[in-house]
Amino acid sequence: MTSLDNLTAEQKRQELQAFYAKQQKTLGRGKAIIVAIAAFAILGSIYDAIVLGFSGLVLVGMVINICCAIALLNGFSWVRYFYIAVFVFGAFAAFFAISEIEMQRRAEHNVPTILYSWDAETGTATPNHFTPLLTPHYEPPPPPSYFIATYVRLAILTVVYTVCAIVLKFSKSVKEYLYAARH
Repeated sequence: MTSLDNLTAEQKRQELQAFYAKQQKTLGRGKAIIVAIAAFAILGSIYDAIVLGFSGLVLVGMVINICCAIALLNGFSWVRYFYIAVFVFGAFAAFFAISEIEMQRRAEHNVPTILYSWDAETGTATPNHFTPLLTPHYEPPPPPSYFIATYVRLAILTVVYTVCAIVLKFSKSVKEYLYAARH
């Protein structure tokens, strides 16, 4: 941007209009991101309530999530940090759920793993330091379709949670919109 001291009145007006247009575009993009994330959070709460049942704790969580989404739409920046923490935790939880499902699937077929060997008859895990080196490599049969659907769902959640956390943390449009919504 140029110095406004050396410009004519018409040039200053054009520069100001360009600045306002850019600012409106930034605020519009920030609002779209915030609306999308709030809608994702609300729809996720409704999905959880349907899947987990409409018990008291699930309904309380749903109400809290809806209130936080509304607060985010109204520009409360502390909710932004709350959602960043929730999305980071959710991404890790989904990633580790994939790992746990795979470990259980391997345990059902008595496949040695690097961490431990699972004895299905006794239900115990024993340390497994050398077994992978001493036994032939064995892969269990392909997982059934419900495992694949679960893997895909959890992988998508991991990516979506990670993207939401990164966008909330680093997007200038989000920061500008939250500031403009509160002031």
